[in-house]
Amino acid sequence: MTHSNKQFFPTLFSFSLLISLFFMPQSEAQAQTSTLNLSGEEVRTEVSPRVDHNDAIRTITTRENSVDLLLTDHSIHLQFTDSFLKEIEEDIYSKAQKEGESGFVGAIISFVAGGVTSVMNRSVSIPLSEIGSMEYENGIIVIWSKDGSRLFEDVKIDENPLLESFRPRDARRFVRDAERALI
Repeated sequence: MTHSNKQFFPTLFSFSLLISLFFMPQSEAQAQTSTLNLSGEEVRTEVSPRVDHNDAIRTITTRENSVDLLLTDHSIHLQFTDSFLKEIEEDIYSKAQKEGESGFVGAIISFVAGGVTSVMNRSVSIPLSEIGSMEYENGIIVIWSKDGSRLFEDVKIDENPLLESFRPRDARRFVRDAERALI
């Protein structure tokens, strides 16, 4: 599935903005722990290497197949899907080729493309210890912090709230499993 530029750039911008709030880990083995202001509350988050689907209790993917929401024993993770990362990389390289960029300019475009995909090839996680509860309500996954603030409320994908972008059955199962993990 190919995303139009209209869909691609809001998705890229929203999620990349979330990732860019952190410094890039120096190696794949390292993670960056920080706090992020989500809905008015400081929440401990981590940007780390991607989480393999096999290591998750539950993984759900947005309807348009661009973002995964994963539940592990200790955290909830957001990351771009493998197929979406591949699309982004292919899109950047094909646009450079169409415009006939070669030599020095082509090398710069390749360098920038590699940097973009490297930054996006991460997972943003929130420890379960930061989450008070979770529910599925009116087609939306609602995640509450310990102090009662709604998390990820303003994160959008293709101009739609991220937590409304999952299939209802998948979302209900994710919430059920997350609530069990929170106990």
